[in-house]
Amino acid sequence: MVLNVSNGGNTEKIMRTKSKTINKESVVDKLSTYFNNQQSFSDGEKDITYFMNLLRQLLEIEGAKIKWHTITFFSSWCLHAEINKSDKWFLNLIEDPVQKHFKDELREKGGLSSLGNKEKQNIYVFHIGHQLIRLKNLKKQLNQLEKQYFDSLVTNTTEWWEVYREKLLSTILHRPLVIKVSKSLIDYLIMEKSKSMESANPDSYVVDVIIKFKDGSKLSASYLE
Repeated sequence: MVLNVSNGGNTEKIMRTKSKTINKESVVDKLSTYFNNQQSFSDGEKDITYFMNLLRQLLEIEGAKIKWHTITFFSSWCLHAEINKSDKWFLNLIEDPVQKHFKDELREKGGLSSLGNKEKQNIYVFHIGHQLIRLKNLKKQLNQLEKQYFDSLVTNTTEWWEVYREKLLSTILHRPLVIKVSKSLIDYLIMEKSKSMESANPDSYVVDVIIKFKDGSKLSASYLE
């Protein structure tokens, strides 16, 4: 490699780029073993945590955590069980749109000084359900990511998805995801296998997502996945 040593800034940039490329190649290579079925999720939570960590690393290297926001969300749930103010993707996808929604609602209601807590909470449920929490959206993003980075289509197969989904849910079900964002009204989220609904399709899941708010109240929504 030829470098102009008198231009330290360029030298530093080239070295950083090379390191980033090697790092990305290493992460993609490790992920490929899951996408080409060389590696299964036989170790349950250990494998799922490792796989989701690799996905998160790839998104961080690519600066694509917002683009692949549902993958980012479930990775956070598996790895940290906490979202804080440094998680800009959560602010951009949930908190900022929610705050805008609050303001829009206030304008429509003729300048009321505040919305009722129930109205605010329903807005949170809408945005979280639409943007993040759905397993079918996770599957769609995994399909898209696989097509972009790997020469395989394994995430489209029923066998792969059902094994992955089962192991993922066994890792995060009943495990609170704490929201440590000061302006958020949410205390934590928790996902449970629904007891109130039965799916006609035995291969489908119905999950309840329960949102606990900082005022102590709770709201839940059921999703067929």
